[in-house]
Amino acid sequence: DEVAIDQHSISLAASQELLDQSIPIDSDSDFVVAKIVGVKDGNYELNIRMPDGRRICSSMVRDSIVVGVTQFPVPIVPHIYAPAGSHIGIDIHDLSAAANDIVISFIGWRRYPTK
Repeated sequence: DEVAIDQHSISLAASQELLDQSIPIDSDSDFVVAKIVGVKDGNYELNIRMPDGRRICSSMVRDSIVVGVTQFPVPIVPHIYAPAGSHIGIDIHDLSAAANDIVISFIGWRRYPTK
């Protein structure tokens, strides 16, 4: 196992919504997501889909509920387990009514197959 951060950048126009944004997982290792942090220019809402397609929230939620900041990451319990070669999905919608550059980082560890 080794520490890993998978960072995803998204640029949204005013009030733009993007559905099913795919974050690919490396094919050589599984990825276990333990925390989520991010930076943004404005408010947004999102929902995250696990590799099996299930959403972690029942509907879109404000970013401050699911995405923490560096000093205060949002823990994901139980962790999201993403098998090698799978993907994590994001639905995202700008609420700022202006251009919005967003970076979301999934923090956890890579789990390599044992011999």
